[in-house]
Amino acid sequence: MFLGFSAFENLYASMARFYLPFQFFFVVAVYWAGEYFIVRRPGAGMWLLLATLGAIGTHEFAFELLPVFVLALLLGGHWRLLGQRPFQLGVLLVALVGYALLVYRPATGFTNPVAIPLEMFGLPDKAAFYQWFRQTTPFGVTLLLLGIYPLRQNRHRLWAFYFLGFLYGLLLLTVVAPGDNPRYLSNLYPLGIVAVAASLVWWGGWIVARLWRGWREAIPDPWVLGAVLVLAVGYLAGLENRDVAKAFGGYYRFVDQRPAHEFIRNRLLPGDLVISTEPGLSAFYLGRPVDYFLREKYDAEADRYLPFSVEEKTAIRTPFIDRPERLVELLETDQRRIWLYTNWKITSTVSVAMDEAIKRLFQPRFSRNETYVLIRP
Repeated sequence: MFLGFSAFENLYASMARFYLPFQFFFVVAVYWAGEYFIVRRPGAGMWLLLATLGAIGTHEFAFELLPVFVLALLLGGHWRLLGQRPFQLGVLLVALVGYALLVYRPATGFTNPVAIPLEMFGLPDKAAFYQWFRQTTPFGVTLLLLGIYPLRQNRHRLWAFYFLGFLYGLLLLTVVAPGDNPRYLSNLYPLGIVAVAASLVWWGGWIVARLWRGWREAIPDPWVLGAVLVLAVGYLAGLENRDVAKAFGGYYRFVDQRPAHEFIRNRLLPGDLVISTEPGLSAFYLGRPVDYFLREKYDAEADRYLPFSVEEKTAIRTPFIDRPERLVELLETDQRRIWLYTNWKITSTVSVAMDEAIKRLFQPRFSRNETYVLIRP
């Protein structure tokens, strides 16, 4: 229920990208890890193996599952598994598939030079993923803090597994994530929501039970309860995100880029050229490939924009316009009508020189919700 109303979840559910399939396999693998290592449910091992292989085949962040499995083994205490032949064969299969898909690169194989590699401790903001969870889950961190008390009282190992697995995931992302984009939190986010929901349900039941039976019964570990309440209330008052609208879409901008492309498509004539800063998106809406990809490469160390290398351009088949001179050259040598589609990203994907060339050589024709269509008649 919580995930169904989450703007964060619906953002990824609306995209045909690998983050949502990876989230599915990751969450299923975590679920069956709890059933296998902690509950010891018969037949859970095969489902755990299939879900793990699915995660490995979807995204390299599947390696995050390994410490989660260790955590489940520690909480379950089922050490005899380590000596059982089916378990050992499963570990061997996961290791071989993981090496083949995530590590091994044949000499003639293709490596995408655009993909951002993992970077140890590379995030400038070490609290980035905590902030993403806080911003997209109002009252979520407060409920996580409140969950410490029932975890201590109930000692529910599955709940502890999801709770600690989520916290470990936030820490691990800070260590190895290639950037502070919220997409890298997508596989862990459901675990955080499970922990938040469990805490909310427990406290709701506890308060109702106290009201029903009266408050005369002794409270177990009152000092622990007091410390948890002070910590949670202090966080709620000073740091918590209390803007509930952000959980239902207020945080994310859902910009409809279809109208701008329909404007182009309804006026596109045979022989017209199309330049786009979003070639894949434009091809989808226009029903035809675009002719040029407009973008420059930002070099953070040199603090300037540069053309992409030949190797980088092989990852995208659309011809690049990655320097102002190339844009000017195209417009001087090709007298056909040229359309240009761009959006809010234009402020960060091209240099000042390129921006000035666009304003000088193109005429604006359409603008809506930070999507723009320009034309060279």
